[in-house]
Amino acid sequence: FGVTPGDLDGSVKRVRAICRRLELPEDLIHSIKDDKTTHHAKWADVVSSSERHMLSFARAIIANPEVLCIHKPTLHIGDHASLAVVDMLREFVDQRGVALDPETRHLRRPRTCIITSARSTSMWKSDKVFKVQGFVGGDGHMCTAASEEQMLMESIIEIPPEEAFKHDPES
Repeated sequence: FGVTPGDLDGSVKRVRAICRRLELPEDLIHSIKDDKTTHHAKWADVVSSSERHMLSFARAIIANPEVLCIHKPTLHIGDHASLAVVDMLREFVDQRGVALDPETRHLRRPRTCIITSARSTSMWKSDKVFKVQGFVGGDGHMCTAASEEQMLMESIIEIPPEEAFKHDPES
């Protein structure tokens, strides 16, 4: 699951708790073992593509990095699962990890999460939303990250295309 053997972040209890919150199938959760006999390659043969996506997301959360960058975490999953993912990302930042002892929160370094998304539901729990526009998608239409209604939110910062990837040596 992307953690060092013996690391408390990768305890089977924590791994299973995160997988349950993401509503992965119980038979899959029960196949997670304390030893090294559970392999991702076996799971790829028995899980659906959306479950595979959720497993990948679970692995990222379980690894508990200080900075987590995810490209479209809600793309291949339904609305209900998308809300669970967004809620978990919010908890990841607020609690400095997921399914960890709340008494040790103050000992953990802060967490940052950066995502890209085409779904508006991914933005509602974000601290900041950056809208990059002016790029043409595969269908020839302009790509935008927010509807006109969402653009009225104060937390959205528009970035003109010519500034989107400009390197700032001061940052």
